[in-house]
Amino acid sequence: MYIETKFYDNGKCYAKLHKGFGYPQLEDDKRCDRYIESIGKHNVQTDYDNTCDYDSLESWIEDNLLIETDDIIDFVITLESGEWVEITNFC
Repeated sequence: MYIETKFYDNGKCYAKLHKGFGYPQLEDDKRCDRYIESIGKHNVQTDYDNTCDYDSLESWIEDNLLIETDDIIDFVITLESGEWVEITNFC
C-alpha cells in the first residue's frame, strides 16, 4: 500500500490510500507539494531493497497526525475507501 499526501499553499492537506503493491498512478497536480510513502511490507520479489516507510497504516497515523482516538475509526474507514480525505485539522 501507499499513502499519498498533498499540501497546498492555502493550508489545506489531503491524504489518499492506494491499495496494492505497485507504485500508484498519480494525477498531475502542480498546485501542491506531494509525498508518497509506502505502508507495509510488499510481497513482490524484486531486485531492490523491499523496505517500507511505515509498517502499518496505524504507525503512519501515529507519526503524522494529531487525531483523537474517537475519530480514528471513521478516519480509517474513509481512508480505506480510496477517496481523498481532508487531513488539515489533524496536521
